[in-house]
Amino acid sequence: MLPLIGDNMKRYLLAALLFLVPGIAHAGDYLKEIVEPTVQLNYNCSGTIIRSTRDDETGKVSTYVLTVKHCTANTGDPGYVQMFEFDKRWKRIEERRIFSNVFGQYYKHDLAIIKLKDEERLFKNVAKIAPADFIPGLFQQVKVVGYPLALAKVVSDDGSFVETMDFSFRGMDGEKEFQVFDAHVAGGNSGGGIFAEIDGEWQLIGVTSMGASVFPYTLGVPTKVVNEYVDVALKGK
Repeated sequence: MLPLIGDNMKRYLLAALLFLVPGIAHAGDYLKEIVEPTVQLNYNCSGTIIRSTRDDETGKVSTYVLTVKHCTANTGDPGYVQMFEFDKRWKRIEERRIFSNVFGQYYKHDLAIIKLKDEERLFKNVAKIAPADFIPGLFQQVKVVGYPLALAKVVSDDGSFVETMDFSFRGMDGEKEFQVFDAHVAGGNSGGGIFAEIDGEWQLIGVTSMGASVFPYTLGVPTKVVNEYVDVALKGK
């Protein structure tokens, strides 16, 4: 047991050191890679812009937002996305409300995609999804991001990876795999991204599905499940 405890302590100290040393743990552009891709859904949930492309022939833009299924109604149903733009000093310089439709829902897990109706505006800052085989290390630092309590401001809570577990949740058939992070969330965080720094940039490693504001635990849909759904849902988009 002592070697195991020693190894865990080494991992914890290394994670803490990397998190505190400037230029190592925070080389990514937090504003462009996390804040600006994070949006608010219908004032009660969160989401992340994962794709925004312009068609070469028609010139129309298609923008997709990743969120959780329990924050959406039926496929095709209308809604709206609230988004904010900030300058380098974190001063809010623009606020937009864009109508949207539910593009699709994942039958295997708590995930959904929303498509914006705005076909003119191209969003340059979209979140990068981590590779499907990425697995966070024990105590690896993450940022759990969203719009809790209907606040008109992105809130990020620092946490670390704890474990992967299976259990039944929100009426889904059978047990599903979730990753557990020791971060605080509140109502409105559902659908927001969970980010880790990989190769010098912030990448989306999961989506907040459930959490508790009293006990600091967040349940996230794992990276491999996110990739599995996005690859199929947006194939050819």
